[in-house]
Amino acid sequence: MQPAANLDTFIAAAKEKGASDESLVALLKQAGWPARDVLAALRRYYEEATGVSLPARGGSGESAREAFLHLLAFCTLATWTFALGSLLFTLIDRTFPDPVTSVSRQIFVMQAIATEIASLLIAFPTYLLVSRSISRDSLKRPGASESPVTRWLTWLALLITAAVIIGDLIAFLTLFLRGELTVRFVLKVIVVAALAGGVFWYYLGSLGAVWRPANRLFASVAAASVIAAIIAGFVQIGPPARQRSLAADQRRVEHLHRFVQEARNSWVASSTLPQTLPYDLRDPVTGAAYEYRIRSGPQYELCAVFDTEGDAELFYTSRRWYHRAGRHCYQLDARVLP
Repeated sequence: MQPAANLDTFIAAAKEKGASDESLVALLKQAGWPARDVLAALRRYYEEATGVSLPARGGSGESAREAFLHLLAFCTLATWTFALGSLLFTLIDRTFPDPVTSVSRQIFVMQAIATEIASLLIAFPTYLLVSRSISRDSLKRPGASESPVTRWLTWLALLITAAVIIGDLIAFLTLFLRGELTVRFVLKVIVVAALAGGVFWYYLGSLGAVWRPANRLFASVAAASVIAAIIAGFVQIGPPARQRSLAADQRRVEHLHRFVQEARNSWVASSTLPQTLPYDLRDPVTGAAYEYRIRSGPQYELCAVFDTEGDAELFYTSRRWYHRAGRHCYQLDARVLP
């Protein structure tokens, strides 16, 4: 006899003895039967007893709401996990710099960290709130957590995370066999494996009631990781006022580089330097003109007042513009390529 037939026979016999639906559902779930199978068997029992098929629900509002909540949960999950991984990657790169591949553009790194922190601060609490709403709905309606919408989206999440884990292991093994492993790469592999593995374990557990206690553990570990990463990110970037100062210094360097190009073009064309700075080249914060002095021949001096100390770089040039906080001058030569 098939398992479903056994279940139908047991329910029919129990109902003849006066067993309630609630006691049957609780008893069979305790015996390991999925709630979905138990409810399907009860449906078959009542359809046979009444001779009437179970009527279809008039609307699809609940299914639409369920789909919305689960899709929102997956979207916010993807947002905060990618942001967390990216932030950890950035912190690893800054802690273990690679002299061969690392490029130190402080302003752009700080902007990336700020974006990742903002993503975590918005997406992670939203994910927790949506997940809590889904859990409450599943408690109100027995078996709702195993509806077709939920199961399809859960298996989709498992497929994506399994693919990420497999790709991560392939990359690790490839570089191991090639003898190219570095500390930073191993740490990044661990980050990806931990994030993808945690998500896989959580959604795999959501397919069975026996794994339900894992939900709180996943939320606790995820929350601790996010909070630690955000704190580390804030330590790196500092307060918003510092970010504005870095952006202002970056713009000052861009202005100076623009004039360096104009000075070289003038020297190449006529062997003379511009007599004054262009009117629109002014400090982005104070509006004051930069200092410009012609020294001798192609040599000249540019000065600006910076808010921070740093080693600024521009994407379109290899020149490094180190500057101290406060007034800083550059001794330049129009014959040298900017």
